[in-house]
Amino acid sequence: MIISPVGLNLYVVSGIAKVWEEQVPLYRIP
Repeated sequence: MIISPVGLNLYVVSGIAKVWEEQVPLYRIP
């Protein structure tokens, strides 16, 4: 199975967002 760059990018971004949410709660961002 070949993972498209877009799909991989979304996976990485979601992973970063997960870590970022643990550092700074997203609900504080308007």
